Amino acid sequence: MRVVDAATRLFDLMSDADVEFPRHLTSGLGDEDLQALQAFHRVKLPAEVLAFYGAFSLPVYYQQLDCKSNFFDGFGMFSLQLGLLRKYTLNKSIGDFYPLYERRDGWLPFLEDKANYFLLDTAFGNLQDGSCPLLFLPHGGNPELRFRSLTAFFDTMHDWLAEGILHVEDGLLSKSCHARPEQLAEVALLHNSGLTYWQDIVACAGIVQTDLSGLVLANDVDCEPVDNNVSGKIAE
Repeated sequence: MRVVDAATRLFDLMSDADVEFPRHLTSGLGDEDLQALQAFHRVKLPAEVLAFYGAFSLPVYYQQLDCKSNFFDGFGMFSLQLGLLRKYTLNKSIGDFYPLYERRDGWLPFLEDKANYFLLDTAFGNLQDGSCPLLFLPHGGNPELRFRSLTAFFDTMHDWLAEGILHVEDGLLSKSCHARPEQLAEVALLHNSGLTYWQDIVACAGIVQTDLSGLVLANDVDCEPVDNNVSGKIAE
């Protein structure tokens, strides 16, 4: 499936750039294990999620490693086994806070940084072609669609690194807040066309001007000036 090719391409590029994360990847789960996990947790996962975890996994010790193991922006990646366990505890803790989100039972934690999550929206994925959107859920905030599919996420990450928008610092990908927001967004839109989050960053960047003293000037419109230390973050 396309997601495996996209993930492989990204992980190979990260390895070539001496990023720490790919060193912890292990072989994926077999079909029997994937079916058993779904049956035990009473879930039906989209084809894209099953294909990814059928090709890649992470060992139990990974979650206990220091920041060197982070995938990007301080976020660590879940194995499917741990993600499903975290799904249960997450649903219990957020049920009262997100009563209007009918698909919240399908939120599968994929990346975590403390109380901030990137979630695989598995309920939506099952209704479509098997691809699975990726939401960002900040602590105390509302879920927001950031990537149209897991494949689009890996393709976007690959191009950010390949084009030098992100770079490698001491075995880790550089923080996205150190990149130009409009560059992140323009690349993201190539793989996630029409997404409001990225469109808004491009629109804001287009109306922001910086004078010679470094002061940010913006036209009087309903748009916050883009600040490389805030608006450019993939996750707050």
